[in-house]
Amino acid sequence: MRPKPLPPLEMDLLKQQNADLLQQLAESEKRAEEQSRNLSEIIMLLKEKEVI
Repeated sequence: MRPKPLPPLEMDLLKQQNADLLQQLAESEKRAEEQSRNLSEIIMLLKEKEVI
């Protein structure tokens, strides 16, 4: 048995929430990549200075 379709307003709200969540995910992934790159640069600098 198929569930009853959502009213258009609820469907539009869910679509907007989904779009917002996808945007947040993309921003989080970008920040994670930047942090990873920064950490790699710090480690390389520490190795160059023979700290580690």
